[in-house]
Amino acid sequence: MIVNDAFLMGLIANGDPDAVRPLIERYRQPLAALLVRALGRSPDIDDAFQETWIRVVRSAGRYDPTQRFSAWLFAIAWNLMKDRWSRIPPHEAADLTTFPSAQQNPEEAAVARNHAAKVRAMVAQLPERSSSPSLCCGSASSGGWNDATLRKPDTRSNAG
Repeated sequence: MIVNDAFLMGLIANGDPDAVRPLIERYRQPLAALLVRALGRSPDIDDAFQETWIRVVRSAGRYDPTQRFSAWLFAIAWNLMKDRWSRIPPHEAADLTTFPSAQQNPEEAAVARNHAAKVRAMVAQLPERSSSPSLCCGSASSGGWNDATLRKPDTRSNAG
């Protein structure tokens, strides 16, 4: 037989210590989910869970049976979280006059070295005439290369 929450809260308010067990079992998962959202995977979750139920028992006489018990329980837990957060010292203000280092982190540097080694190996495999920068990128003496000349074959005559 399932006993409703308001009846159990009445028993708790009248001093029945065993009446809290069914409520704890009934609301274990939803309360734990709320605490995980508030605290992350903190080791304080168990303490917050216990403290919430201690507060429920201590304030059982103030529970209004016309209201949903779950809303009252979650309000107690949330107020407990706000109390905990208020005791956490604020982080020191960031010094905005200094900037992060422009150097790469070790992972980025390793990736860049690997990429550079692959490019060097690919260039080394090119035929000798293709590895010349003037042929690859154009030069002022050759008239330069642009996107249009790279897309179509050269039709200019060499008879100058």
